[in-house]
Amino acid sequence: PKGVVITHRALTNYATVIPARLGLGEPGDTYGLITPATTDFGNTIILTALTTGGTIRTPEAGTVTNPAAMAQFVPAVDHLKIVPSHLASLWPLPLPRKALILGGEATPADLARELTGTVVNHYGPTETTIGVLTHTSADALGTPLPNVTARILDEHLQPVPPGVPGHLHISGPQLARGYHNNPVHTAEQFIPADGGERLYRTGDLARYNGDGTISYLGRTDHQIKIRGHRVETAEVEAVLRGHPAVTAAVAAKHDHRLIAYLVCDGTPPPTEELHRHLRKTLPEHMIPSTFIPLASLPLTGNGKLDRRALPEPGTDRPDLVTGFHEAATPTEQALVEIWSDLLKLDQIGVTDNFFDLGGHSLLATQVVTRIRQRFGVSVGVGTFFNQPTVREIAENVEDAILAEIEDMSETDALRELGDADPEAPR
Repeated sequence: PKGVVITHRALTNYATVIPARLGLGEPGDTYGLITPATTDFGNTIILTALTTGGTIRTPEAGTVTNPAAMAQFVPAVDHLKIVPSHLASLWPLPLPRKALILGGEATPADLARELTGTVVNHYGPTETTIGVLTHTSADALGTPLPNVTARILDEHLQPVPPGVPGHLHISGPQLARGYHNNPVHTAEQFIPADGGERLYRTGDLARYNGDGTISYLGRTDHQIKIRGHRVETAEVEAVLRGHPAVTAAVAAKHDHRLIAYLVCDGTPPPTEELHRHLRKTLPEHMIPSTFIPLASLPLTGNGKLDRRALPEPGTDRPDLVTGFHEAATPTEQALVEIWSDLLKLDQIGVTDNFFDLGGHSLLATQVVTRIRQRFGVSVGVGTFFNQPTVREIAENVEDAILAEIEDMSETDALRELGDADPEAPR
């Protein structure tokens, strides 16, 4: 991550124009803030509320990953901004009273089709001050904010016609000064244009649609988004190569997951060992969910890495030092089925660590939802961090079921346990 220097002028333009563009700003409206106030993502909520007489509501600690709690919080606010992958982990979810704002990454098509009501897509790298394009649905980036210009250019910085892919560039008062104490990278990304203007190279491929809106097509470099976070794959690769057994590494995104391909000197290290090595340096969203050992990296005819030839991840259980232990109870078997479906693995051992299998906090949220649907009891997402195996979660589920039964009357308990005639004499 690089420090981006934003000006008061840039913030002024954004704060002035964004309420009307997003349909926000009614005095007294409530705004749900579910991201840290230190991130630019949350400033859409903060600045709009402050400049229009709104009220900011923040959830209790732990609420943002708790589907049941969010189902209470979200419909109680007028407006909410959320990353699509976060929303997907909570889905289905009641929507805010007036507007749902999506940003930080592209919205999966299947989720976009299920959204109803007022939904606004809000695009913009941090280098352009929070956001610069909006659209009234999740299927396009949309059009620029007032005073902002979006250009789609070819490799010679010439405009491309509608329908033709090109490189998205942004200009106008919302551009950052550059990267803090990094003039070389600033010069690479912020380039001069006609009339003394500067253009910011977003690194995104895009095209003009027939109606004048802009659609996102992908990245031109190897920067990717994982659960709303930017990930420079080169950083992940560099840390992986720092492991003494790894001689070459490639990180890539596949089906919303971060995958690592490894060439090792000898036997590949166990998954747990690789995770421990990475977690010394990298945050959770930069930890690959799957490691795929290769004899060598695929190369093109001119000796460059051929990313298209990298194999797709399979559904085999990773190599773990804990060994494989089968489910021994109906509760464990049911949890194995839930984990297997969400982690896309054919085999799950009851002593396997959820995070070593490729799990993360948002995926744990989906497991919690499945547990509630299957067993009718709640397990906190935080439980996964302290007791991350099927066996331990099964014990929590069974304890929760027993606690509910103990609170029931004898008649209700017998009915819950399946007695056909709880009123019959005994």
